[in-house]
Amino acid sequence: MDPIVAAVLTSWTPDWGTLCLLLAIAALYLRGWLRLHAELPHKYTPGRLASFAGGLFAIVLALESPVDAFGALLLQAHMIQHLLLISVAPPLLLLGQPVVPFMRGLPRWVFKDALGPFLASRELKQFGRAIVHPIVTWFALSASIVVWHLPRLYDLALRSPGWHQAEHACFFWSAVLFWWPVIDVWPSHPVWPRWAMIPYLLFAGMVNMALSAVLSFSGHVLYATYGMVPRLWDISAHEDQAAAGGIMWVPGSIAMLVPAAILGMQASGRCAAVDSLARTGGDCAANGRKSLLHGLSFYTSPRPRPKSCDASLSLAEPAALQMDRRGLARHVPVGV
Repeated sequence: MDPIVAAVLTSWTPDWGTLCLLLAIAALYLRGWLRLHAELPHKYTPGRLASFAGGLFAIVLALESPVDAFGALLLQAHMIQHLLLISVAPPLLLLGQPVVPFMRGLPRWVFKDALGPFLASRELKQFGRAIVHPIVTWFALSASIVVWHLPRLYDLALRSPGWHQAEHACFFWSAVLFWWPVIDVWPSHPVWPRWAMIPYLLFAGMVNMALSAVLSFSGHVLYATYGMVPRLWDISAHEDQAAAGGIMWVPGSIAMLVPAAILGMQASGRCAAVDSLARTGGDCAANGRKSLLHGLSFYTSPRPRPKSCDASLSLAEPAALQMDRRGLARHVPVGV
């Protein structure tokens, strides 16, 4: 094993405080999910539980694994870490629809007495609607990615543990906001139609591609810190930067294109269903009009008279009707 790799692995230790916090979040979600699954099994499925657990695992992999340690020596490892925090963990967590399970996971007195008045306040609802508006969320993530990849701030985050944590927090929480309208998390209401999320994702992918192109095709090392650290596996700082740009370009673009394609297929399916319903409704209406005209023709068209008629029967018939009125009343309504 490379001595530098061995030194990194032996010096790496997990942050037990972060792990305990993530474990508490998992327990709270699981408690609420179990209650909701018993009441609404079709809505809170095991798939939602698995998605939320996958999001937590992505956070652990990004922050509490050797990926974090190697991120200080390899830009490509650092880029994998950022990809997990931006494009993997947030959408998986939100696919679990965590708001209601968190509420149901809390003790009743905490949710009802302590948090109830605060959550019901008009100001909080207005603030919540504002921060999850698609324009706000798109610019939040785009600005976070672009600003933190400026050389001065990126090197600052590499040198300072505090700024490094601030960088990761900005990436993660701006990504949570970004994915919120895409996944349509309850209890928010969609501001834009679902098809509008397709250009929303594609334009975000364009920002990601532009930044990754700068990393891949730059003629010099952008981040001075990586030019001074020990090199692993004979990978130069410039090669490492180009590889990091490729990781940001391909997997980062896939993370935007796949949900955009899914939304496109859903939109086309809904359009096909609407067209089919319209055609079915038109056929039903046409058939209904034909049936109505046929029924009206029975009453409006002249009825043929019999060619021969027995006068004695026609004269005797009213007397028979008078004599058998009580019996006919059981079959013919009075007055007919």
